[in-house]
Amino acid sequence: MNQFIKVLFVLYCFVGISGCEGFLDEKPSKSLVVPDTLEDIQALLDGDALMNIDAFTLFLQSDDFELEAPGVAQLIDWQRNAVFWKGEIDSPTGVTAEYFNIYRKIFVAHFAIEELEKFSTGKSQIKDDLMGQALFYRAYGYFTLAQLFMPDYSKGKDMDVGILPLRSVSQLDVAVPLAAVSQIYSEIVKNLEQALTLLPDKAKYQTRPSKVATHGLLSRVNLAMGDYDKALVNALAALNIQSELMDYNSIDPVNTYPIPFLNEEIVFNGIQSAYSFSFSTNLLVNSEIYQSYDSMDLRKVLYFTINRDGLPNFTGSYNGNFELFSGIAVDELILTAAECLVRAGEVQKGMEYLNRLLETRWVTGSFVPFETSSSQEALEIILFERRKSLLFRSTRWLDLRRLSNEPSFHKPMAREAGGFSGKLDLSQTAYALKIPARELDFEGAGQ
Repeated sequence: MNQFIKVLFVLYCFVGISGCEGFLDEKPSKSLVVPDTLEDIQALLDGDALMNIDAFTLFLQSDDFELEAPGVAQLIDWQRNAVFWKGEIDSPTGVTAEYFNIYRKIFVAHFAIEELEKFSTGKSQIKDDLMGQALFYRAYGYFTLAQLFMPDYSKGKDMDVGILPLRSVSQLDVAVPLAAVSQIYSEIVKNLEQALTLLPDKAKYQTRPSKVATHGLLSRVNLAMGDYDKALVNALAALNIQSELMDYNSIDPVNTYPIPFLNEEIVFNGIQSAYSFSFSTNLLVNSEIYQSYDSMDLRKVLYFTINRDGLPNFTGSYNGNFELFSGIAVDELILTAAECLVRAGEVQKGMEYLNRLLETRWVTGSFVPFETSSSQEALEIILFERRKSLLFRSTRWLDLRRLSNEPSFHKPMAREAGGFSGKLDLSQTAYALKIPARELDFEGAGQ
């Protein structure tokens, strides 16, 4: 079997990757294929149709967008439940793709780790790189699950109740304990810190994990945990490896999706799972955010297209097409560093980081740097610019959850359209999606 056929066999038979609207309702089987070489394991981890996909639900629960009746009508039932914060995303078939596909990613990571342990250390550097990639993906999968199916870390870290199945092996026919919030986050951090010791500074391809990507993901995890000191350390460590920014003045706005694919800002390329609603003209940009961009701010030109109804659609994905970016990029790292510096009392330095970013986003010579000596005002500016720069990515839900713990920044949310309505105040409730019972059965989870 040549390498290309072997890779396809691994990806389709072993993990059962499927189309966007569903997946094969079968358990993966390790008996179908065994990688012969380290190259086979790399090919398995390079299956970006699974490994680089993030949950669309992270976006659907955010306040980055608005809906009118036609948009609500276009939603699938589970998507509508997410949009209006109904607490579960079960599908009529009893299979929840967003949950199940993340565990598939974790399954592949476990399988890669187990197979790597069987190889001799003859190619230790390559083996270490692959082990680091697998640990990164395992951590990334559990972090996504924690954001969706667990309460915010600050509200749940002292809870003893087990919530998520925490697998340590790829074997499916074993009982799996349910882990509490603090256990899951501890495992995520442990995996990423171990990956840091194994991965190269930068990967050959932006679709692969690297040390800079791991520092970037750790900075997100640290933010979610409210550990701003460590978030700063990891953001700066990542920026020490990769810090180049695009000058938006050099981007031609004539294209429908003007941001270049795999541009120099991308640290790790990730994509939100795509559904027809992802690129629908009925998916409207939050009007408050849209109206906040200055006429000289090139983000307003590059991020949006006005549809036939005169309403803004988002076209500024860092994937360079209709697929919504969910990876890690330099602009996010700079914004994290800016916020955390201000929280650490270094207001001027934090504003310098912000101004460095925004100077590349405005028409040349038009940007007036922000200045303030007030940490509160600085945080307000940085957090709002974070919203404007990271719009339609998968980070807003994380921000809504962590900022709900701060009276100055928490934001109650409400939606009403097409005969449906929903409200959510994350400062008042430890909100999380319910894990479908069928999925727990599939995982073979044990208490």
